[in-house]
Amino acid sequence: MPVFFRFLSLILTLVAVIACSPSTDSLEQAKYIGTKAIIKAHGNELLLEVTGYADNILTSEIFDWNGNFVSRRHYYNGLYPVAGTEGSSQWEMDFDVKKIDALFPLVIGKSTNITGNMKDIDNDKSYDFWAHIEVVAKKIFLLPSGEERVYVIKISTEYDWNGRSKRTMETVYYSPDLNMNLKGVMHEHNAQKYWRVTSIEKPGSAKAKNKTRSRRPRSGTVLI
Repeated sequence: MPVFFRFLSLILTLVAVIACSPSTDSLEQAKYIGTKAIIKAHGNELLLEVTGYADNILTSEIFDWNGNFVSRRHYYNGLYPVAGTEGSSQWEMDFDVKKIDALFPLVIGKSTNITGNMKDIDNDKSYDFWAHIEVVAKKIFLLPSGEERVYVIKISTEYDWNGRSKRTMETVYYSPDLNMNLKGVMHEHNAQKYWRVTSIEKPGSAKAKNKTRSRRPRSGTVLI
């Protein structure tokens, strides 16, 4: 076979292999979509399910014990919320997501600052915000399914809310392997809100087939 045709045959073979190979996005989607978790917050239990993953944005939905929709959140890199729906209310954050990329790979001591705009879509309002995000520790997070490696990340946020300055401090426990937060503690004024994943089922696991929904978490209206 002439050299040219051998070369052409090789190229066509490589193209066929590439075309049949799963894309990175498809592999990531298969890894995350379908993850289910039970969340405990303020004495209530809710069900979280990962329903989407695209362009580094992980989408999770929360349901009450009857399977009724409670909220939907979109997290960049599974870490920082960029949009959400709670009941009939919708909001989204407009900022440079490369600022979040600057934290990865996660290392204790890394930090980044974000300046952006939060849009309250239903009320047609927007608010400026500033946030400082810092990786402060690395820990082991215990779950019934085993240990998960998490990074403790502190998020300090200041909003310009109707002409008044509003500050919040949140600490999240982020799992890079699961691409999601497993625990959160928020301080706002003199109040503290707390939530924690108490069990998790990964896509493809034997338990992931209907078992999580059958647990019927106790009713609640906590928004994560």
